[in-house]
Amino acid sequence: MAPGVDVRAALKRAALAAVPKVEGWTLRVFTLERTKEGERVTAPLDRLARAAMGGPDFVAALAATLDGSTVVLAVAARDPKRVERVSARLGRAGG
Repeated sequence: MAPGVDVRAALKRAALAAVPKVEGWTLRVFTLERTKEGERVTAPLDRLARAAMGGPDFVAALAATLDGSTVVLAVAARDPKRVERVSARLGRAGG
């Protein structure tokens, strides 16, 4: 990215570009930032998205900085409950 670019916004655009826009589906974007050196946020978020996948009615895209300090996950599903389950699992993982 060029100097001065809003990194969070660029990551959101990248994740959203990879998720198809389907009318009637629920879309949610999660942004996480590392709070201390060495904290892992990319791999756990990737595992969370993969665990939620299954079937043709759920998609997810992950975008991250090279150092893993900022990560954006976009998820979309036909059933809003699937998106909320991802949100709930993310809340439990962070708490």
